[in-house]
Formats: sequence, C-alpha cells, structure tokens
Amino acid sequence: LIRFLVNQKGRLKILDIGTGKTCGMYGESGRFLFECGDVNIDGINFYGIDELQMPGGAIFKNSAYFKCNVLDFHPQQTFNLITGHHVIEHCVQWEDVVLHIARLLDNDGYLYLSFPRFGGFYDTVYRIMSPFDHCANFELDRLKMVSEEAGLEMCLSDIYVDPNGRFDWMCNIFPELVDRKMSLCFYDLCVRIDAKLLLGYHLYGHYAVFRKRI
Repeated sequence: LIRFLVNQKGRLKILDIGTGKTCGMYGESGRFLFECGDVNIDGINFYGIDELQMPGGAIFKNSAYFKCNVLDFHPQQTFNLITGHHVIEHCVQWEDVVLHIARLLDNDGYLYLSFPRFGGFYDTVYRIMSPFDHCANFELDRLKMVSEEAGLEMCLSDIYVDPNGRFDWMCNIFPELVDRKMSLCFYDLCVRIDAKLLLGYHLYGHYAVFRKRI
C-alpha cells in the first residue's frame, strides 16, 4: 500500500492507530521494509497514536506521536492511509472506531486493518493471559458491513499464517513472565494445535484493505 500510494501521489500522510512499542512502521524493527530503496520515505509524513505505550525510534524522518485514545483524536488534516495492525480487537467500541477513522481518511484514501482469528488458540490464550485486552469479537462480514456504513468499500481481504517476529510481543507485554524461548514455544504450540484442528492449516489472523469512496 505504501509503495503504491507513494508512486501514485509522491507524498503521503500516514496515520497508525495503536502504534505501540513495536509498530512495524514506527519502531526500528520495521526498517527492513524499506531497505530496498524503492520508496522515497522522505516524502512520508507519519503520525502514530497510542493511549498506553510510547513507541521507540521512528523509521520516517517526518514522524509525530500523540498519546491519546483514537476516539479523542481530532486532527486538522485527513490522511491518505490509516493503519491498525492488531488494534481493533482491543477496542470495546470497535464500530465507533471504524466510523471515526473513516472520517479521518481522504477521499479515495485507504484503511488497513488486521486482527486475530477470534476463538483460535492464540486469541483464546491471549484472553486468558490478559482478559481485558481482547474485548472485541466480530466476523469479517460484520466488519465489512460497518465499514460500508462509514463510506468504505473492501477491496482486499485475506488470511495470514506467520506474523513478523512470531510472538515476540509477549516478551514486551509480559517481560517478567515470558522470555524469548517461552514465546517461541508458545508460537510452535499454537501452530501445532491450529494445524490439528484445521486439518494441517495454521490460520493466525485476517487482514482487510478498504478504500474510501469519492
């Protein structure tokens, strides 16, 4: 999406909701995404918002962080691209969040959302470990319907099986309880259980891309 929009528009305004400590586009861990040099990241203005966690060093030179709830974020500008990677499942008012961020998009702007397979092993155990975190539960069809009500059309959706960094996030959220070895063990267990229940197939989560209708 970033490559496509930069090539199309030249300059880009990106908003990432729930940017957190390890956001792939804000934190240094995501720099590999642009190492091939085919994207002029100097033309990207990046904004990250997160109510709980302050992100680390930014990939983009033109970056800003705002400590706030997404529903309290009312900028004076709109954005070409808004991303929320594994954020919406943490939102009690997820429908309101979708409607709000749709208003922050430029006409013909894009929204990228990803979320876990609800009821899967990963999601279930996460709810046990941190019961107030995964508080939303919906189907892709429901997300599509709410998005259409907000003036968005789904133009791409798919599943993914292997998240970047596997389950390294566990070490960041629970540093006193989980180390790297334990997080890898948990990931392998997740894959084995999923593969058994889904006849050899591991389904970690979903992603969807929406475009705001002009």
